[in-house]
Amino acid sequence: MWTPPRTNVFAILSLGLSLFWLAGLGSVGAVVLGHMAKRQIADSKGTQTGASVATAGLVIGYIGVSILLIYIVVIAAAGLGG
Repeated sequence: MWTPPRTNVFAILSLGLSLFWLAGLGSVGAVVLGHMAKRQIADSKGTQTGASVATAGLVIGYIGVSILLIYIVVIAAAGLGG
């Protein structure tokens, strides 16, 4: 009996974390979960979907990580200069 593919839970969590914690530690979690979801979806032989959701979580997560790193550098530079 054929069962329809289901959306990977890690893909949904990745997108959720990336949106909820755009510039925080949630972004790191979004990146980790996004990569895990993409791997699981690729290995599922068509039984799981959500690659585009995982990609969105990855992109927004990487943006959040970048913002966090820039923030850390700016704060460190301000502390060293003053």
